[in-house]
Amino acid sequence: MAQEPNKNSVLVVEDELVSQTCMKDVLAKANYHVLVANNGLEGFNTIIASKPQVILTDKVMPKFDDQKYGFF
Repeated sequence: MAQEPNKNSVLVVEDELVSQTCMKDVLAKANYHVLVANNGLEGFNTIIASKPQVILTDKVMPKFDDQKYGFF
């Protein structure tokens, strides 16, 4: 049986620390549960493990780019 999406959760996949921190802070203040990944592969693994409701991703990242997320 498929795992349900984690309600109110947002995954931020961003390799730039300043952008990552800004997005995390804004979303946390809006009462979202924020998950963070530092690269595309880490983001992919977090998607599988945590089933976030929303994914915010950088277009170009090390180890895994945004086009690999297209099958979701």
